[in-house]
Amino acid sequence: MSLFQKFLALMLFGAVLVLALGFPGFLHPVFDTLGNFRLHVAAGLMLLAALLFIMRMRRLAVVAEAVALLAILTCRTGLPVGQAEKQDTGSTVHSVFVMNLLWNNREQDKVLQRIAHENPDFLILTEVSKRWKDNLAKLEAAYPYRYHCAEWRTVGGSVIFSRMKLVSENFCGSYASLGLATFEVDGLPVDFGVVHLRWPWPASGPRQITAIRPKLQETGPDAFIAGDFNSVTWSHSVQRFAEAGNLQIVGGIGSTWGPGHIGRERSYWFPAILGLPIDNVMRKGRIRVLSAQRLERAGSDHLPILVKFTVEK
Repeated sequence: MSLFQKFLALMLFGAVLVLALGFPGFLHPVFDTLGNFRLHVAAGLMLLAALLFIMRMRRLAVVAEAVALLAILTCRTGLPVGQAEKQDTGSTVHSVFVMNLLWNNREQDKVLQRIAHENPDFLILTEVSKRWKDNLAKLEAAYPYRYHCAEWRTVGGSVIFSRMKLVSENFCGSYASLGLATFEVDGLPVDFGVVHLRWPWPASGPRQITAIRPKLQETGPDAFIAGDFNSVTWSHSVQRFAEAGNLQIVGGIGSTWGPGHIGRERSYWFPAILGLPIDNVMRKGRIRVLSAQRLERAGSDHLPILVKFTVEK
């Protein structure tokens, strides 16, 4: 075996080890953070498998390909495939616009234009800052009901705008980690939640979930919760959040976030569709999600999501 072949074998071992360490997120948050990049590591492993095959290391190539495919299979809920439930033609279809606005977004007009174009019934918005105050005020005429889970200092607030009656404001977690309010939809009370959690590690996402768990357990029989979880759809953190509220995760949305840089002249973004599916949607009870699709970028490192749903009678 040549030195290069040994190097490839070492790369294979390292990639498999990283994948394996991304599964026991229940043991420590560092493993959950590693699991966030499972899909990317698996894609790299598939490329490595091709290289191993070219180098006539066929047995290792088969191992690499098999491990990569199994890893990708565990990420299926975060891939833009599947999803959507059968539409009940007897129910009114409602829509929700979900977006992390980015506190220093320089293209706020694009967001307002997108909202006007989609004309949703609800807006679930995170990372609200004082820079958004004037533009969000422009929405109040179209959305007479508003629930604001206040930001910490000047950044990080969460807001739900609605055309439907606000019944009660139920909870606002510290640092706007979770905001819960009840709205009347088709004559029925539905709990809506707006989420903005921190990363599992080295941040405090798991502690935030522990703190808000009692409130999640108190959500009503019908609920719709969405936002920026800073954890991928298949992560232990997202699963734990869903289990706490007896919620069902909506799969098939795909990656919504990619890092970037806001320059003086223009902004540069890593393609969000190649990033991480950390903006998630959950539902409960009579809420039936018909579709959840990513929209075009509007000045934020997160893509907006448009969700269509019905309330079963």
